[in-house]
Amino acid sequence: MGLFSRRDKEGYDKKGYDEDGYDREGYDKDGFNKKGYDKKGYDREGYDRKGFDANEIHKITKTKFGTEGYDKKRFDKDGFNKKGYDKNGYDKDGFNKKGYDKNGYDKDGFNKKGYDKKRFDKDGYDKKGYDKDGYNRKGFGTDEINKITKTKFDETGFNKYGFDKKGYDVGGFNLDGFNVDGINKFTKTKFDDTGFDRDGYDKNGHDRRGLKQFNITSKFSKIISSFNSDFDAFVTLVYHEPSTVLSKSFFSHDKKTGIYSKSFESFSNNNMVHFHIEKAGKQYGTIWNKPKDTGKLQGDNFESGYTLIVNFNKNDSELKSILIKKLGRMNFGSLPSEYTLDCHLNEEYPNDERAKELLQIIVGLFSTAATVDFSSNDPTRT
Repeated sequence: MGLFSRRDKEGYDKKGYDEDGYDREGYDKDGFNKKGYDKKGYDREGYDRKGFDANEIHKITKTKFGTEGYDKKRFDKDGFNKKGYDKNGYDKDGFNKKGYDKNGYDKDGFNKKGYDKKRFDKDGYDKKGYDKDGYNRKGFGTDEINKITKTKFDETGFNKYGFDKKGYDVGGFNLDGFNVDGINKFTKTKFDDTGFDRDGYDKNGHDRRGLKQFNITSKFSKIISSFNSDFDAFVTLVYHEPSTVLSKSFFSHDKKTGIYSKSFESFSNNNMVHFHIEKAGKQYGTIWNKPKDTGKLQGDNFESGYTLIVNFNKNDSELKSILIKKLGRMNFGSLPSEYTLDCHLNEEYPNDERAKELLQIIVGLFSTAATVDFSSNDPTRT
């Protein structure tokens, strides 16, 4: 710029226009830019770039719709734009770009989470996995009964949780991951990944609390029936270390009053256990504590099967705990008290021969000469 220039350093004169006649915002003195439109987007004739005036009338058609059939807001006479959506974003069928209607359902009637208006998915199951009749994909109801077999097990012999009557899944493993031979499915050894076997003991014989495994033995090689019954047995257990425990002596027995007994404190290395088993049916109506079903049937109200009463002449909680665990492997549920275990095994058609057989197996649990195979009915199998 020269000394006598009438423009500032940016090239604008005193009125704010450059040498082409446009101000700093790009408009001339009449308010139009270089393309011929004012700040509102209209040209000198009053039409915008699409050919519509301020009243939304088109320059050529003289109507509210241009030559392509769309109004100033780019919607056709039916209210849809070129992509087929109305001002609210829905097409002629009422669905948005993502395929959902105003209520959030797609053309098949399902929402974003995959459920219809009745809250069922495409396969007909609700959020909890049950169909309109109350059965899950495996055919089990909320009561754990299978819709085909009408029992707690399906046609292949597995329950709602995938375990058979003996507590094993289709791969042959129980809930803790051990098979009938005590092998863990993950480690391929008799110990799980935490170092404990199926009984809860490590290789040194300690449980998770660090306590030494409690060992028991039987003095008898067969059932001793003190009451001339095939359904009663006494087993004497020998402790490795004598201890002072609360004891109970059994004096006699009759059908009316049961076992006569007297409690006292004693110092002994023995504990005598009396077993009595009998058939059970709906008429007996015993109430059982039943944990979550893991395939091991733990008994239920009025269930048919077998009732096992176990009496101890010494109150030893650790001995009871071990016996409960052993009976649990045979699918007996146990309700413990001070000197007694009330046990139950579900079976649809109980009979005397099976009861005798079960008692033999139970007594065999305490034999040091044999390891009972819980998948077999043979108590002498090693």
